[in-house]
Amino acid sequence: RPVFTDAPLCTQIALPEYSELKFVCRWVRGFNAGKLQYGGPNYNAEWDAWTDSEITPAECFEVLSKMCCEPNGPSPRPSWSNFRSFVMFMNRQFSFVGEYPLLNPMLLEALGEGQMFRHVFVNLMLETGRDFSLRSVPQCDGVGPPVSAAHPSLIVATSLGAAAAEAGDGLSTAAADDDMPPPPGPNPLVRQSSKTLTEEHQAAEALAPPVLVQQTSAEMAERYQKMATWESSDHPVVIFKQDPRGGGGVDGVDVLSLNKGYVARYIDQALRQFLETQGWDFSRDWEKMTNEEGVELLRHVEGLAAFSGRGGITALDGGYVLTVDNLLKMLSIQLRMKFNLPVIIMGETGCGKSSLIRNLCALLGATLHTLNVHGGMTDEDIVTWMREKIQLALLMGASDERIVVFFDEVNTCNSMGLFKEIVCDRCMDGLVVPDNIKIIAACNPYRLRTAKSLYGGEEMAGLVFEHQGTTHSENVGTGIKDPLRNLVYRVHPLPEAMIDHIFDFGSLSSETERLYIMAMLRKQLGVYNPEGEEEPVQTTNAHGTTYAWVRMTPFEELVEVFTELVCAAQECIRRLYDGERSSASLRDVRRCVDIFRWFGEHFHENRQPHEKWDLEDFFGVKHNARRVVRKAVILSLAYCYHARLPREERKELVLSITNAWRNLQVHKYQGNTGFGFGGANTYANYNRARCQWLQLEPGSFIQVLEETQREMTSQFNVGEGIALNEALCENLFMILISVLNAIPIFVIGKPGSSKSLAMGLVQQNLNGDASDNDFLRSLPAVESFPYQCSPLSTTGGIEQAFESARRYRREAPDTVVVVLLDEVGLAEQSPHLPLKVLHKVLDEAGQMEAVVGISNWALDPAKMNRAVHLYRPAPTVEDLSLTAEGMVRSANLKGYLSALARAYNTVYHNQEHPDFWGLREFYSTVRAINLALQEQRKASGSQGVALDPSTLLDAVLRNFGGRPMELDKVVDTFFRELGMPLPKEEFEKINNVESLVLSNLSEPEARHLMLLTKSNAALGLVFDREILNHERTEIIFGSDFPLDQTDLQVCLDIQRVKLCMAEGITVVLVHCESLYESLYDLLNQHYSSYGGQMYVRLAFGTHSRLCPIHSHFRVVVIVEKSDAYQRLAPPLLNRFEKQVLERKDVVRDEDLSLLSKLTLFCARFTASAGAIRADGDEVSALAAVGNSALRTAFCGFHSDLLSSLILVMSAREEVERRKHAQGRTLDDQDREEVLLKMCIDQLLWIAAPEATCRLLAADSGKLHGDMTREYGLNVSQEYFKSQRHSSLPAFSSTMLDAWKDEVGTSVVVTTYSPLSSDVAAVMKTQVGWNDVDLIVLHELDQERELRSQVADFFDKAEDGAVLLVQCDPLATSLRRIEHAKFICENARARYVRQRQKADVAVDDAPVSPGLSAEPPNAPPSLGLAASELSEDAKTSEGKEDGEQEPAAPPTLDRGITSEDGKMDPSDALPANSSGVHATDAGGQASTLAQRRGVHVILLLHLPRGLEGNYCVSFDMRWRYAFVDSITTASASGLPDVESMIGKTMMEVVSQLDLRKVLRRCFRPSLAKLVYLHERTNDDVRRQISLLIQYLDDASFVEAMKEVINGMLESSDQYKLDVANAAHEERALQLAGTFQAALHAQIMNAVSSTFSIALSHMDRNKGLELYVDQQSSLKQLWLDLFLLSFKQMRVFQTTSAPVTSATPGQRKRGLGEVEVTNDSASGIPFSGRFPFSFFVHKLIEGMRAVTENAGEAALQQQFSMLGLSHGLSEDLSNWGGQDDTILRRYMHDFVCMSCMPVTGMSREAQAALVWRALEIAYGGEKSKSAPATANIAGGLSAGPSTGDGKEAEDEDEDEDEDEDEDEGAAKDAGA
Repeated sequence: RPVFTDAPLCTQIALPEYSELKFVCRWVRGFNAGKLQYGGPNYNAEWDAWTDSEITPAECFEVLSKMCCEPNGPSPRPSWSNFRSFVMFMNRQFSFVGEYPLLNPMLLEALGEGQMFRHVFVNLMLETGRDFSLRSVPQCDGVGPPVSAAHPSLIVATSLGAAAAEAGDGLSTAAADDDMPPPPGPNPLVRQSSKTLTEEHQAAEALAPPVLVQQTSAEMAERYQKMATWESSDHPVVIFKQDPRGGGGVDGVDVLSLNKGYVARYIDQALRQFLETQGWDFSRDWEKMTNEEGVELLRHVEGLAAFSGRGGITALDGGYVLTVDNLLKMLSIQLRMKFNLPVIIMGETGCGKSSLIRNLCALLGATLHTLNVHGGMTDEDIVTWMREKIQLALLMGASDERIVVFFDEVNTCNSMGLFKEIVCDRCMDGLVVPDNIKIIAACNPYRLRTAKSLYGGEEMAGLVFEHQGTTHSENVGTGIKDPLRNLVYRVHPLPEAMIDHIFDFGSLSSETERLYIMAMLRKQLGVYNPEGEEEPVQTTNAHGTTYAWVRMTPFEELVEVFTELVCAAQECIRRLYDGERSSASLRDVRRCVDIFRWFGEHFHENRQPHEKWDLEDFFGVKHNARRVVRKAVILSLAYCYHARLPREERKELVLSITNAWRNLQVHKYQGNTGFGFGGANTYANYNRARCQWLQLEPGSFIQVLEETQREMTSQFNVGEGIALNEALCENLFMILISVLNAIPIFVIGKPGSSKSLAMGLVQQNLNGDASDNDFLRSLPAVESFPYQCSPLSTTGGIEQAFESARRYRREAPDTVVVVLLDEVGLAEQSPHLPLKVLHKVLDEAGQMEAVVGISNWALDPAKMNRAVHLYRPAPTVEDLSLTAEGMVRSANLKGYLSALARAYNTVYHNQEHPDFWGLREFYSTVRAINLALQEQRKASGSQGVALDPSTLLDAVLRNFGGRPMELDKVVDTFFRELGMPLPKEEFEKINNVESLVLSNLSEPEARHLMLLTKSNAALGLVFDREILNHERTEIIFGSDFPLDQTDLQVCLDIQRVKLCMAEGITVVLVHCESLYESLYDLLNQHYSSYGGQMYVRLAFGTHSRLCPIHSHFRVVVIVEKSDAYQRLAPPLLNRFEKQVLERKDVVRDEDLSLLSKLTLFCARFTASAGAIRADGDEVSALAAVGNSALRTAFCGFHSDLLSSLILVMSAREEVERRKHAQGRTLDDQDREEVLLKMCIDQLLWIAAPEATCRLLAADSGKLHGDMTREYGLNVSQEYFKSQRHSSLPAFSSTMLDAWKDEVGTSVVVTTYSPLSSDVAAVMKTQVGWNDVDLIVLHELDQERELRSQVADFFDKAEDGAVLLVQCDPLATSLRRIEHAKFICENARARYVRQRQKADVAVDDAPVSPGLSAEPPNAPPSLGLAASELSEDAKTSEGKEDGEQEPAAPPTLDRGITSEDGKMDPSDALPANSSGVHATDAGGQASTLAQRRGVHVILLLHLPRGLEGNYCVSFDMRWRYAFVDSITTASASGLPDVESMIGKTMMEVVSQLDLRKVLRRCFRPSLAKLVYLHERTNDDVRRQISLLIQYLDDASFVEAMKEVINGMLESSDQYKLDVANAAHEERALQLAGTFQAALHAQIMNAVSSTFSIALSHMDRNKGLELYVDQQSSLKQLWLDLFLLSFKQMRVFQTTSAPVTSATPGQRKRGLGEVEVTNDSASGIPFSGRFPFSFFVHKLIEGMRAVTENAGEAALQQQFSMLGLSHGLSEDLSNWGGQDDTILRRYMHDFVCMSCMPVTGMSREAQAALVWRALEIAYGGEKSKSAPATANIAGGLSAGPSTGDGKEAEDEDEDEDEDEDEDEGAAKDAGA
């Protein structure tokens, strides 16, 4: 280990030289060099590793690599861990070589022979070292550097301390531990090119080891499958025997191996003869070794005396047999501990790991401390336990005592890092583990479950289901994924450092196992047979010769036969389990022997008076007890092996056992002639048939078993109506035997196989002296302590259950306590791995303490191996008949029971969904028929009532519901088997879901009810159809809020159920998966009665309580139909009567025609033109359209939506008709027409606008016209004019008032618009709602928070209040959304009731300020889209933000839209297009109307493409609507959808608030501009700031509007293509909403045209000229812009595509616009005169007119151009007073016309030209007032270009002082 070199400062660390490594490597190098090989060229008798020459690091690496690396083995690459293990082992071994005399070369030479022994023995030692150090598990790709990655010496040099050796101090400075070398020092920093760095990086990556990646379960399992097994190696072990007399010397050596011929491969005949003379016994057969010899050898290795001191042969477990196999395993562990190597063994459960370690420590006299690791153990638990052992070891001091710490099943808890530190590094939390503590770790294999199932796929899930198929898969109720569910053993992956040291423990061979079994039988059964020895026998043959031999006693004979029978059973079980050795182990043998002994004692205690035998006779196998012995043999084998198998496999096991007995009846030595040992008769006598009296035949085996089961279970009082069938008999028998013997048992079987019933009967009947009969009174009392397992179970909960049982047992020692683990398989799904604690409990369970686990599927082998298990196969038809016979009283019914059983058996095996119907369906059918016949007998007073078809039909329909598509087949099967005619008319009449549900709820004896539905529709239907009423019903909606997944929430829900049970209130459970385990007995109807009151157990974890239950209490569970068919587990399904209750099931027959018409309407609305005919079939129409298209068109569409719509509209139509027409009835045709329009109107409310637009565009509008005529309704007008879909503010401004009842309205609003945090503010400011409370659902963590906020809203709600619940399906579940809807619905219902009570109580009291004194508006006509609104509901026009009112877009003509003359709701809308009111300058809402009502809006933001997951079901409590956006379009200056339909782009854009639009799109417009010169970020920022400033200028915006409108009007390039937007799914997904997709077209048009305008504005950087503060110049800029843009045809020129580019010209990209610069030199300049390029072009065109003009030429030119706007005044002031404008133009003129002059700026050039014109045309005297004509003439003629040289550098400073310009001009003129 590292040490400090500067103590006591301790600032420098050094790594000592690894002398042990050098010593071992010298030995190996000498051996390889032939230094020990006598007769070889390099042999040296005096060679010694200590004095050998120095070895280099490279040599060490090479030596160790050859010894520890196998190219084709598990260790292909060098590993420091392997190197270190080899060195630590061989260092001690090589040190012993010099201590053994025969290995002294001088002595061997003196003896004159055997000189080769030293070389051979070292070779054997090296093989032993390799076996101990090489890996068993293959290295993974990320472990171990490639040999080529670095020079080998780099690794070994540091560990050898090479640097320190050079320094001479024996130490090397390093920063590493003793396990890994330190990293090399940093290279000196040098300057490198990027290319060099890249090449070096690539080279380093090529050499670097692969990156470590997380391995999946399959990958890890594959690695372990390649693990070297124990049997795959010879396991040579060279042993140095220590002198037990002290002194530590070696007094002998030995060599062991699994392979008998292994030593012969190394030792030739001559050397063998020599060694035999020295005392070596090569003929010794280790397989015949006795326990004494094995113990002596093991103790000799430690230098302990063989038969004195602690430990020894007496410490071995009774019956433990030492074989060469387990002796080598003991030596492997012992030597590893001796040399401080990590000991980690891996083996299957039950292979003998724990017992071997226990016996090894016992015979060595070492104290063993075992920590049974389990899944619930934490690091703190392990550290605390280990600290105690470290403290104990320290107290031992320097004594020779050792402590062995054994971590059993170390990989079952998630503390692998800590175990690696303790086991491999021998330290813990910085503390070094003392040397007198030896550590052993055992682990279970890492294997995947195989697809093959012994039970033929009958293993099933528990009470809850699991989500599968998605990356968010979770166990319901836990929120945690289960990564271990596919493993045979639920274990965690081991760290790679521990995998280095794993070795396979192997399994017992058949012969070894036979020895163990025989020894165990002798020990356990010999208690009552101490004289059970073989008896001597003498025989005289015909020649008079007497022979003597020893004949077996009957006891020995039974031991031999019983051993063969048990071995046959063990092998048969393994064969049936696909060769899995762990499926049968010595634990099973121990249980079999114990049960045999118990049966003997039990039969002795309960023998009849005439039976004359005692225990000595039984275990001595005397003749008078053999009948009972035979019985005990059969029962013990059946108990341990027969009960665990399915029905057919049981037959195979019985056959294997009986065949094994038959084989023992065949003589082994036949045909002997009589010579030798006594002749044929003697051999026949000696080898006679064994235990012939057993008479084991398959039939007799089963007969004895069944008779005994029936005999014992018939003593139980099972109660009335319970049949003692095969399942119950076997369950009672197995549980009873297990409980009485304190043997853990797992009862596995399908629901209805009497598992729980059997355990309940055991507890009820075993009451000690208070039991009912003598047999039961002879047995102890039993008290059970149930624990309800679930996926939330923890280790602490299970431990608490066991502690409660033990505490009770201490108080009542004569009582057997039983821990009952209900649904134990569910706890296996818990991420806490709580069942691992069972390993310790099951192993340590003492007398009077039993464990019974009930499960629907087998647990992992580690648990099943520790208990006996009973598997209940499916019952036969005969057993079903027997069961039914015990349930009924009617003799008339018993004749039908066999036929009922056959019918059920046929239905069960032919059902499409396996196990959807189970045994409980059959039992309930029989019970229902029996009860019906009893009622008929009572009613008729006759006992001769027979089963009639009506009774049978009702029972079948009730109990075999839930699968309507299979119902006809099921009914036909039952009637066919019973030979009854099916009453089809009655079948049609009875087969009504409502009546079946009502029958269930009205019958107290019926099972609880499960309703299969879609979109939770059944929850509303049971109340709408008055199946249930709210006053006697409690609805419990399971919460999936994150913080509600706790025990507290479950307890609160259980408490609600408990209160309802006592009062007989029906409980409706929705999404309550976490409750089902606690309601286990309730759902199973395991009721008990005391004093006339029924009770049932409610359990939660370790806590359970009997709670009173009302006789009329009923549980109704509502589940999704798809869940029931695909995910819900059969054990849950089988507990209920199941019925499918959907909206379509309650639609009246007279409404089926309406349903067909609505189906066709939806199909035609969705389909393309001509795809669906008006008179077509609705089924084919739906198939042609497809569900996906329908869900896209109608938000939330599903197969049952139209049925729900018809039901709701029918109810509303009836209410309206009664209210307004005094109950006037309509004929069927009129009613259907009214309902059709109402339904279509409601369908349009949930339709998407793009779907309506697709309908408008279909077949050029022909389809829309056809539908308008056929349905009498203009679909598009209704959708876009009468209804409000554009935005949430537009919708809420009218429809909340229009739809409200006496309180308000509840509406579910769906939208594709993304989530917005300011939606509440929009509702307040833009719509005028007084109070808007916003709840964002996914921000809440608990249901309690949501309930609290909703309740707070209603507590303070006044008129104009809105509760807005925002839901995002991507952030929360649809289940949680449904839950929120349910909570809001309940809270609103309570609010309504409170208001009604208040209204009744204070009818004449003054009106509260919060409630309107006026009566609420009359409810609207519910069949129409909107109603006539009162005048005060209309809003006024307003102005936005105090600015000038923009031109409002013309509103659509919204007159009367239907034949009944209803008023369109647009009458209540403001003039703006969005339908919302405006705000005043202060931003406050100013409306003419006062908002009424208290409303709830559930706002659902659906993501496009995933809308199919959401389903709408109409009901009376909620309205449904779709809005395209949640904000108004006017806020951004854009129109809503309605304003864009049927208009051109020009018409739409002309009505825009262009300022707002341009502020949104000017940046994309700038992005389209392409400048041909380089620009800086500052230039861009300046440009953006200018545009932002300009867009606040009304004149600028107006000019842009004129230009943009002109461009759109003159070209059809930019169209408003509504139809295309409706069909482009990709564009819709990107935009989100249809409105946004249309807005994108508008923004693209405005952005593109604005970019063209910008390119013209910024030509010669002219955009900055508008910022000038002179209003005249601004106006000039605007006028020139408009004129130049039009005359230069900028739009036509710019928008023309560039097909090719001339040399030097850049080819324009898509949507790009070039910005031109008119500089004569090509170097861009900044213009100073607005659009000077345009003026210059026009003036050039008029040169001929002005060449001979007079004095007013310039003014005439501008006048002719029509540009006098502001210029006339400036020019009139010319006279030298104001020449700024012309000087600006002069600057631009020079830049556009003149080449630059070297050394002269553009300003200087302009001044020069100006001065030259003054001189040339005006003379010196007129300098101050030059003639305008002269200057104009000069401008027309144009100046010269100077010397013709182009300037190389141009001064771009545009802010140069004017004096400098004039000075430069004078200089130039000179």
